[in-house]
Order: sequence, then structure tokens, then C-alpha cells
Amino acid sequence: MPSESDTGSSDIIARREGRLGHLTLNRPKKLNSIGPSMAREMDRVLDAWRTDERVEAVLIDSSSPRAFCAGGDIRHLSEVRESRGPETTADEMSVAYGTMQRIAAFPKPVVTVMDGITMGGGIGLGAFGTVRVVTERSVLAMPEVMIGLTPDAGGSWLLARAPGRHGLRLAMTGGRMHGAEAVTMGFADVFLPSEKLPELAGMLADRVLAEVALLSRQDGPELAHDLEIAAVYADTDVEGIIRRLREADSDWMREDLKLLEEACPWSVGLSAWSWNRAKRYRSLPETIMEELKLVRACLRRPDFAEGVRARVIDKDNAPRWSPADIGSALAELRERGFS
Repeated sequence: MPSESDTGSSDIIARREGRLGHLTLNRPKKLNSIGPSMAREMDRVLDAWRTDERVEAVLIDSSSPRAFCAGGDIRHLSEVRESRGPETTADEMSVAYGTMQRIAAFPKPVVTVMDGITMGGGIGLGAFGTVRVVTERSVLAMPEVMIGLTPDAGGSWLLARAPGRHGLRLAMTGGRMHGAEAVTMGFADVFLPSEKLPELAGMLADRVLAEVALLSRQDGPELAHDLEIAAVYADTDVEGIIRRLREADSDWMREDLKLLEEACPWSVGLSAWSWNRAKRYRSLPETIMEELKLVRACLRRPDFAEGVRARVIDKDNAPRWSPADIGSALAELRERGFS
């Protein structure tokens, strides 16, 4: 299929293939982590394709099988916070939020392929397309609690609308979904074996609108431990949830407890509050606006810098959270109206 290149920047590759606009994330060494420059380049391409009558639909994928997008470039964001402060950091993050909303509101069908690691900002780029594809290599998560943040990039909208109490569980623990689970959770529409991905672009380029229509939403598998999760995460009482996990005796409960003990206590409490609050939001723009307020509150605290140090820079995985215990964190949150 003849291809016409629009851009070959280091961050993305954009070209027309027949009637398809094909945009490929291309930062493999960074697992396609998104920063302002990459977001602006995507904006430029999407704005051009919006009015280009030769483009009937858009495909967004990755040049690497390891990751679609591992999230925001948190090392860069930590450096910005250190040099220019939390408000500038939040402003930089909001650039990518704008790109995510462009994708969600794009007037032509957008097919996203969340093959490989798809976390945080990667969810924002991939999980609001018209048709969202996952594979057996897909690993999806909103793990912000592990670095002192809270689910953002529209993640709280999806988590609040996931079946049962599974969204609350993943918001608090930062736990992962595999591809098939993501379909059931409402983060994806189509499970496609990765061996079929090379055929996807050609299929869309040849018969784009008809083929997009064929990629209809599938039913995912039943989610494991549904009744037990509903009982443990029956409310947003974080201390009660932790107590129930400590009293129980199963592998998944022990794993949840381990994740909660490793996560930032303040972020865990805030994320439980945010999950409940997000059920009231009426649109993705409203969700992202409210999430940005919470992100700004997180960035003003010391935990984000400490989380990035422990997880990304020093990689000792021993963050010193402030406060260090969930009771003190919840008391602080209550004082600030998050209760």
C-alpha cells in the first residue's frame, strides 16, 4: 500500500496509507512516555488530518512491541518540578491532557492499539479512541499511587465506570490488567492476537470505514474474585479495606495488601475519594479538569519527588512517604475536605 509521509520526527512517525492516517509513537527507549513536545507534535498531525478529506480514519500504535505508552515522562516532570515548581509541572502535564481530549473528540474514527505496556498517560492516549485494541502482550494500569500522584489522564472516569468495585481496587492499588481483562473493565473494545497486528494497518488502509465498523466491541472474560472484591472494597473506607485484607487469607488479597503498603498513603486515600467523586462527572473534559486540580495538590507535596526518586532515579523502591502511615494521611485529607 503506497504511503505518504507527513512527519518523521524522533517522537512520532505519521503518514497516510490510502485513506488511513497512521500515527506511530516512536520513543522505544523511553517506552513511548509522553511529554509536551511529543504531545504538541501529535496535536499538529491530528489537527491536519481533522480537515484532510483524504483521511477517513486514524490508527495510533507503537513502533515497539514492549509498550504502547508507559505514561508521562515522570523523570522529566520531576526535573521541571525541581527547577520551575509544581505549577509549571502541572501546566506541562496538561499539554498531554489536551492531546488525549483531541483523540477522544476527533470527528473521524480513531483506532488505538494498546499493545504492550500501557499505563497512566498511555491510558489517556489509548483508551478514549473509537475502537480500542489490546493483545495478549497488553498490560494496562493506573499506577499513580506508587509515585505520590492519583489516577489522571481520564483514568478516574474509566475506573469509576468499571464493573463492580474493580475500579476502586485498581485506583487504590495501582494494580494491573491484562488485555482480555481490559475489555471487561471497559478500557478496551477488541482483543486481537499480536500476530494479527501487521495486517491491521493494511486492512484499514484498503477498506477503512467498513473495516473499522467490523472492529465492534467484544465481551471480555469474567473478572476473577468478583464477589470477594465486592466484599473487601464494599466502601471507600480505606482503613476498613486494609483491615479486611489483613484478616483474609488468599493470594490476591495478600498481593493487594502488599501493593497498598508500598503505595503512597496520601495518594491511596485521595484516589479512593477521587474514584467515588468521578462517578458524578458528566464528560471527559470535566473529569480531566477535576483530575488536574488533584494533580496540582499532589505536586505541591513532597511525595511525588520522593516517589520518582525511589522508583525511577535511585530505584531502591524504598520511598519515605510523608506522612508514612495511612491513618495520618487520611486525617490530613479530611482536614483538606477529601472525605
